[in-house]
This record gives sequence, C-alpha cells and structure tokens, in this order.
Amino acid sequence: NLDICRYLIMNAPNPNRPQTNDRRREQRYKTNSDRRLHCRTSVDEPGQDQSWEGTTVDISTSGMRLLSEGNFEVGQPISTELITTRSHGIYRGIVRRIEPWFGRQMILGCSLRDTIPRKVLQELASEGIINRRSDGRYSIEVPATISWPLNPGEIDVEIQDYSSGGMK
Repeated sequence: NLDICRYLIMNAPNPNRPQTNDRRREQRYKTNSDRRLHCRTSVDEPGQDQSWEGTTVDISTSGMRLLSEGNFEVGQPISTELITTRSHGIYRGIVRRIEPWFGRQMILGCSLRDTIPRKVLQELASEGIINRRSDGRYSIEVPATISWPLNPGEIDVEIQDYSSGGMK
C-alpha cells in the first residue's frame, strides 16, 4: 500500500513545471472560497473613470485572475485594488485573457506591470485569504501501514489525500 502512495506522490503534477496553458512566471495561489479577496478594477486609460467590483480567483506576484463585470478587452491596461477589511494596494496590469462567466461576469487573466510584494502575499496567507500551499492536493482513500521511532510496530491508517510534498 505504501508503494501505491509513493507512486501517487512521485507522479503528482509538478507546480514548478508550467503547463502549456499557464503563462504565469510565478507560483499561483488560489484564494480560499470562505474568505473573499475582493477587488476593484478600472480601465487605466484617459477618459475611463468607471470601476467594477469583483473577486480575485488566484494571485501571484506577477499576475492574477479576477471575476468581475465590466467592459474589458484583451490588451487593455487596468488598475486593480485588492481589498479585504482594508486595501492591500493598487496594481497596474494588462488584460491577457477573457473568459465568459455567468450573467455579465467574466474572468480576466491579467499580467501585472506592478509586482505584488511577497510581504502582501504573506499577509493574505496569514489572514487565511490565500492558500500558499505550493502544490495541489488530491483526495484518495487508501489503506496503509506506518511506523516511526516513537512507536514499536506498525499502525494501520488510511491515506486521505496527497501531494508531491506529502500526505494526510
């Protein structure tokens, strides 16, 4: 059973190996669904003064995905303020991708001209807003046996999930 777990861990997707559809240079961190990272986004062009409220889907130091309403176009410069109970800064970026969503909402994939400081990401992680886990976890139910120096013999357990960094 432990061999199955080792196989699953060794063959888990590697977050350090970019997928073909992932252009982000930095590690992405998903926002936790129970704690929202709100955003206020506006087009960063002369004569554009309207802003739209939205929710951050994921974030890195060099980009983000946002769920928002509004009239955006690929290649358009934007400014986005990240908001929890307070502002975490305003960051300028460029819309790189638009995915239609429900109603008038869309998901914007944006690269940033202003880097989000790692300190801001750490604050968001400390507040439970983003998950800084470096890899995905996969749910499984596999019986296994474990042993360690503080306990003589083996103990039967069930592995509930795993990632390339470990298992629970």
